[in-house]
Amino acid sequence: MMMGMKILMLSLEIIVSIISVDCFTTLKQQARIQPLALLHGFPRAIHTEFTVEKATPEMMESLGVKKWPTWGTEGSDKYKTGVMSPLKWYDVNELSYIISGKVEITPKDTGKPVLVQAGDFVTFPDGFPCYWFVIEPVVKHYYLYD
Repeated sequence: MMMGMKILMLSLEIIVSIISVDCFTTLKQQARIQPLALLHGFPRAIHTEFTVEKATPEMMESLGVKKWPTWGTEGSDKYKTGVMSPLKWYDVNELSYIISGKVEITPKDTGKPVLVQAGDFVTFPDGFPCYWFVIEPVVKHYYLYD
């Protein structure tokens, strides 16, 4: 995966150096800073720390949330309803919109659980260690970026 991203980045740099138009220069700068965001479009960082907030229609529309891929805990060997699961530390930033379900997310540093449920917009920063306690199976739209 990382090799593919490096090849993609190299390809982008070649294209940008050949066609030096402002919009391509911007693309190159954004891609260099946020290569994983190319999986889902351009980076749209909202927060730099773990946050949970109610999503607004304006937020959903401006971020194109409904076009993001989905993921769920249902059928996962790792996430069982009613069981606390340590989450591998995030190695990229993630924005998530919770479509359905309910989970308590406990940051390792504070130990204070935060309830996350349908309609919430969540930012998981790179390197964020936490535990998930799934109350109801979760389905979410997600967006990854560096």
